[in-house]
Amino acid sequence: MGGWSFEMESPEFAMTASQDRTGDVLGICLGSQVRRNPGAHMRGPWSLGHLRGYIDGLLDHYRFADPNEQLAWLEANIDCLLDTSLLNSDELNEWAVLASRRMFGQRPT
Repeated sequence: MGGWSFEMESPEFAMTASQDRTGDVLGICLGSQVRRNPGAHMRGPWSLGHLRGYIDGLLDHYRFADPNEQLAWLEANIDCLLDTSLLNSDELNEWAVLASRRMFGQRPT
């Protein structure tokens, strides 16, 4: 029907990319395969909108204009993004909770 999904894994990272049936939305997510400590819940995978919003110091998720912008940002920032400590950080997780609450019209407490 026109939609697709692609997954790639290494011992340290997992990446997924998918596009909806309309072809308008490209989603790229990146996560760590390594737990922040034994027995801890896995965090992520994080969308590039989450990661860019957090890294750029925004209050909310970044909304990419189109797939080309998203791919260009991924390529330009891949060295920063492939960091298990970033992907598992408490700060990123706390930022994501607050940003998601705002996105869904809840009070960020």
